[in-house]
Amino acid sequence: MDRERKHRVRLIKIAIIDFVSVISVVTIVLVLLGLVAGWRFNSDFKLEQNGLVQINSLPTGATVIIDDEQVFGTTNLSRILSGGEHKIVLQREGYESWEKTIKITPGWLLNLNQPHLFKQNREREELKEFDRLTFFEATRDRKGIIYKTDDKPTLHYVTDLGGDIKDTELNLEHILKEETDKDTVATDEEEKFIPFTIAASFWNKDSNRVLFKLKSGDWLYVNPKTPKESVNLSQDIKNYANYESLIKNLKSKSIKYVAFANHGGSELYLTIGQTIFKVNPGDKTISATPLVGISEFMAYDSTIVALTEPDEKGIRFVELYKDGERNVTNFYEITDKSASAHVALSEFYGQRYIIFTVGKRLFVYRNESFNQNMNKVTENDLSIVPESIAISSSGEFFVMKSGTKLAVYDSEIEDYTEYDSGEEKTRWLDAFVMFGVKNKTLSVWDHDGSNKRTLVVDDAAPNQNALITSEFKYFYYIAQNKEGKLILRRERL
Repeated sequence: MDRERKHRVRLIKIAIIDFVSVISVVTIVLVLLGLVAGWRFNSDFKLEQNGLVQINSLPTGATVIIDDEQVFGTTNLSRILSGGEHKIVLQREGYESWEKTIKITPGWLLNLNQPHLFKQNREREELKEFDRLTFFEATRDRKGIIYKTDDKPTLHYVTDLGGDIKDTELNLEHILKEETDKDTVATDEEEKFIPFTIAASFWNKDSNRVLFKLKSGDWLYVNPKTPKESVNLSQDIKNYANYESLIKNLKSKSIKYVAFANHGGSELYLTIGQTIFKVNPGDKTISATPLVGISEFMAYDSTIVALTEPDEKGIRFVELYKDGERNVTNFYEITDKSASAHVALSEFYGQRYIIFTVGKRLFVYRNESFNQNMNKVTENDLSIVPESIAISSSGEFFVMKSGTKLAVYDSEIEDYTEYDSGEEKTRWLDAFVMFGVKNKTLSVWDHDGSNKRTLVVDDAAPNQNALITSEFKYFYYIAQNKEGKLILRRERL
């Protein structure tokens, strides 16, 4: 009996130990999950859910002050904060400070990637001098610059922006010759070129191809690293197989708009008349898509969002199309006949976004893939009627513009800000900061209009571009001296 009783007691002890162990493990897991989700006891010993902010600055090493209290450590760092608004100030000796009031959502991570601290006394270098500059623009990845100084069929491609710059001339004579009758034999003296005046430019995501729309209406497809592979799409496409049969019933035969169909830039989408075609300039092939009656479109990789012309009832559609599919998805129906509309799409942190405006109404949809069942995350009225929608190179910000007024949608916080920039022409200095030039003063500000600072006081050239290099080492811009000469200048950040 004693042996049996001892055996039962031992089994009971083992069962109790196992039970306590399981409860302990479950408790630890639940506590850890609660901590990860932001749950903490506040100063009043009440349980509340917090949020997390990741603060990244350029350059790093900035002191962080949150709600007037300095925190331990310097950027880049993360901190758990209670839900609601908090004032963030970043300071570093020798640099202009940065500050912003942020809103923390309990249980969510906020990535604060835009803080730029500009050095107060920057080393300046003057690299080149021009009598004239008809085009100046950074590549999408901000590792190169394309510029043009005259009407000749040439460009300049500047690389190695972080060191001793390399300036390469790109000769595009072979794609800018005027078309002549097949029976006409032109001599060298008679050879003429299309006026090489660039109206707009569009880079592919990998920054190894660029599309130029000329004021003449021609579209150029340019490879800066191998200019011999460049083509004049407006001329070259006429020699593609099936071209004549595909466009014979179209009223307009000219190319209206072109966009890249993949990140590498080897394939394109373009509109001839109001029909979208897919083109491969390397293989010289063209194929039709089911997108017809299109007034505007934007492509991201192999997906297109398009806006149709009004049908016989005056109804327009926002359409969604994926390469290779036979059918088009009617994503949204626009019944307001008089309202202007614009469409765009992008990708940010693995999420796909479709954004469009109808009059003052803003619509934003999000999902892990482009499809008809995307989640609507925003539908609000703006104070402006947008003239267009542009996207930052990071894919995070959608910029809607009307005159000097901007409405900027931030995919990180899924909200938008409206403000008057005071500048008719505003552009991106990098993926997070915008700039404008007024009265020879170059000012920069965050995407939401905050932290406006002056980088160039009295000699910034008007109507010229500027950039911050990808590694935040140099600030490049065009200055103008008292003699009217244009100067390519850089300042060390």
